Amino acid sequence: ARKREEREHNEMSIKRANGSLVGAHDPAHNGFEIESSDTEVFAIPTRAIYVGAPGNLKVTMAGGAVLTFANVPAGLLPIEATKVWEVGTTASSLVGLI
Repeated sequence: ARKREEREHNEMSIKRANGSLVGAHDPAHNGFEIESSDTEVFAIPTRAIYVGAPGNLKVTMAGGAVLTFANVPAGLLPIEATKVWEVGTTASSLVGLI
């Protein structure tokens, strides 16, 4: 199972502009504004989500679990998410970091 997870992770590897791969512990190198949606899935999982205004954050994690983080303060939430749900999310000014 571990080798399968490593292979799947490598298939989702992200390359920098110079062609080098971004490592798991490297800082974010890009980002995008997140608009919560019950249907839209991110093209690339986040490395973290910046929360500008506190509240609840309902997400689908990269592993498939749907979780609601209650009372998330403003700041960085280091999670790999593929979706931020509209229903269940009250936090705002969200930025996905990759």
